[in-house]
Amino acid sequence: LPAHLRVNLGASMQVMFPFKYIREDGLVNTTPENYKYACTDKSLMVKYFMYSFWSSLIDIFPLWMAPNLITLLGFFGIILSYVVSVYYSPTASEVMPSWVYVLNAACMFFYQTMDALDGKQARRTGTSSALGELFDHGCDAMTTVFATSVVSCSLQIGFGWDYYFSVILLLIPFYFSQWEVYYTGSLNLWYINVTEGQFTAMFVHIIGAIMGPNFYLNTVTILNYSIPYYHIVLVPCYVVSIVMGIIPLFRMLVLGIGNNRIPSLLTAMPGVFAITLFTIYTLLSPELLFEYAHWHLAMIGFLVAGLVGRLVLFRVCKLPFYPLQLLLLPLPFAVLNSLFGFVNNYLLLKALTIYAGFTYLHFGLGVIQELTNFLDIQCLRIPVKKID
Repeated sequence: LPAHLRVNLGASMQVMFPFKYIREDGLVNTTPENYKYACTDKSLMVKYFMYSFWSSLIDIFPLWMAPNLITLLGFFGIILSYVVSVYYSPTASEVMPSWVYVLNAACMFFYQTMDALDGKQARRTGTSSALGELFDHGCDAMTTVFATSVVSCSLQIGFGWDYYFSVILLLIPFYFSQWEVYYTGSLNLWYINVTEGQFTAMFVHIIGAIMGPNFYLNTVTILNYSIPYYHIVLVPCYVVSIVMGIIPLFRMLVLGIGNNRIPSLLTAMPGVFAITLFTIYTLLSPELLFEYAHWHLAMIGFLVAGLVGRLVLFRVCKLPFYPLQLLLLPLPFAVLNSLFGFVNNYLLLKALTIYAGFTYLHFGLGVIQELTNFLDIQCLRIPVKKID
């Protein structure tokens, strides 16, 4: 950029981010000498099918292309899928054109591929960094909500408790897996993990495209109970999500991995607090779920994504993650408002969703600015000197 534009941009960023998210002693721990990413993926799909496929694609990217740009391209695919699905199915119950189901499957496959290739590009170019991990998990967190909403539209489950549980029961294991990593330093993905979940979503979309509208609304009778097809899809997913949420809890609190039982309990509190208060809020004001579910679940998605982002940030910076997170302070007010009606509930919901989205975006951009300045790197491009 020209010098005058760099000055103006720098001044604008200082106005937007007058305070720092990372302490100076934390920034030191993000240098290449102090940072190392550790992950073990036991997925059978990855081992036997996807690893060789992903490895064959990595050379298509130019060496100047930053891993974060690959991550962002994949995330844009999910955003496209979400926007189109919500447009054609604003209450997650309408019939969508067949091409939308195909688009949704293609966008999920594209996201999955980009999410796998960003790390390979980082290793290929020698640009692995704490910023890359934060950027990747930040996009993953919101993908959890958006992609699940898209599946809900394809299944035509409508606004209600099925929609609620499909989102919440994915956010819980996502939070607790990062909570475990905060203490162990390594992400352990089991034999059935996010890769299998993504293929399940693709399968749902493709079957919807082939079998036509309303397919998942058909029913089958089991023990005199009429069960819609979409429950045959959702219930096993619920069970797997619950198990995936219990595993890190069991490892940390029962097996005592890392001898951090008491500290880990305190660190788990923000996630437990957020999900519990949000559930109470939903129970007290169910009309929000049944009329504004996209807004309702986007709000908790942004809040949990913000918590996960802070968990990852404080882990890579080796800083304490405190039980009290100011990000969640509006949630108690939302519960009180449902009880006493201080303001219009619908307006409050939209205000809270905008607040949650803004704080998440502000956190992300602020951390990017701080880390790129400190590490002397660019977020979306690799300078030639770095490649050489």
